[in-house]
Amino acid sequence: MVVIANQTNRGPGLVDSGTQNLATVLGSAPQPGTVYIGTFILDAADRDDPTLGFDQTTLSIDGAVVWGPIDLTGGRTDRNGNPVSPSFAWGYGGAGATTCRITVNLSRRVRLGLDVSTAPMVR
Repeated sequence: MVVIANQTNRGPGLVDSGTQNLATVLGSAPQPGTVYIGTFILDAADRDDPTLGFDQTTLSIDGAVVWGPIDLTGGRTDRNGNPVSPSFAWGYGGAGATTCRITVNLSRRVRLGLDVSTAPMVR
């Protein structure tokens, strides 16, 4: 995982990562057939709070919105019941993307950072 926006006090309101060059952020250009994963970096209390809203969350790849806008909340758990930060993913079978951008509208002020990572698509 690679931090594209350090954890700091943000919101309420729109948080925008700005357009990020993926080759710079990830250390190398993404390969064709890549899954792009965005994750919110939160303090544990905020991560575990189901009343915290991440409204109109979007992921843009190469200038086009490819995921969202979708509302997310805190208080998520994995299949084993362990707390996890809200995250989202989008798989792209074409050529590796060059830029990404994440936007979210926060329901209140929290310490928030943004992370992006990639994984190969399973075929």
